[in-house]
Amino acid sequence: MVGSSSRGAADLQSECARLTLDEEEEGGLEVAGEEAVDNGRIKVDSQFCLVRRFLTDKVINFVAMKNTMAALWRPGKGVCIKDLSPTLFLFQFFHEVDVRRILDSGPWTFDQHILLVHRLGADEQPQNLPLFHTTFWIQVHNMPLGFQSERILQNIGNYIGLFLESDENNLKGVWRNYIRLRVSLDVRKPLKRRIRLKRIGGDWFWVDFKYKRLNVFCFICGLLGHTERNCPTLYDSIESNAARPYGIWMKAPPRCGMMNSGEWWLRSEPPRMEEGIPGNCPKSGVVTIVGENRATKSAKDGSKFRGKEKMDRYGPIGLELPNSDIACSQMGINGKDMGVSASGMASI
Repeated sequence: MVGSSSRGAADLQSECARLTLDEEEEGGLEVAGEEAVDNGRIKVDSQFCLVRRFLTDKVINFVAMKNTMAALWRPGKGVCIKDLSPTLFLFQFFHEVDVRRILDSGPWTFDQHILLVHRLGADEQPQNLPLFHTTFWIQVHNMPLGFQSERILQNIGNYIGLFLESDENNLKGVWRNYIRLRVSLDVRKPLKRRIRLKRIGGDWFWVDFKYKRLNVFCFICGLLGHTERNCPTLYDSIESNAARPYGIWMKAPPRCGMMNSGEWWLRSEPPRMEEGIPGNCPKSGVVTIVGENRATKSAKDGSKFRGKEKMDRYGPIGLELPNSDIACSQMGINGKDMGVSASGMASI
């Protein structure tokens, strides 16, 4: 009798549990969209949040990373950085301008490790997001003029990864050494080195790719995030000298410019009809006089300095004169005599 009573209690408890589970499956809470402002206080907007992880198995120093990235970005409205796990981080910004600037200026790295980014949606959970994509500006070299069209550039971008945008200066009338494309890359796939192109009935030729801000990648398998020393493919063969089809030549060199006297005549785009001829006195702006050994004099205070004594990181800096009422009388090159007469300014 006691055993029968115990079985009855157990069956009743099981039936109640089943009813509870059924109620959970059938029930739910439906909510309306919340207002952005509640009682005069602005609520957190998930559209300004970025979820990120670094492409590495190493543990990231969170404090150092947080201060370094904030110093690099300098967001106008600030940023709040939270560590969701040892490898996952939430970056909360407070304005669309800051978010767009960070997304458009990538890829970002810390300690040479690429930062993989995803913009958090309103219905997304940060811990459940697969983070496998990053963006690169890619230089396309050896591209003939006859192949430089927007459709061909988009096809090349989609061959490399996912085409995002093309540099607005790509198709302007001045010859360029390379074309620039912004592409989203899947870090689980090897980098693309080049592509073959040809016209119907023509010959094949190679177009090469170089990646801006490319840091750690493998010369053996072409994957981001590790070097050839730690490449998993080394264990697939007993040969110690594995082939290296990738190389440092895939890294785009940094831009660096040197200021010289030719800057006055150099152009990055064709002249417009309303512009004057290079070398004539411009209608508006600032006239900059550059020289290495010329002495310059300001009529305002009479101070003198030599061009060699005032330098910046790119070279000598000369005297800047307001352009109002300036009449150019004589211009020289590379330190030769230069005569400038201006209202209120002394001749040099």
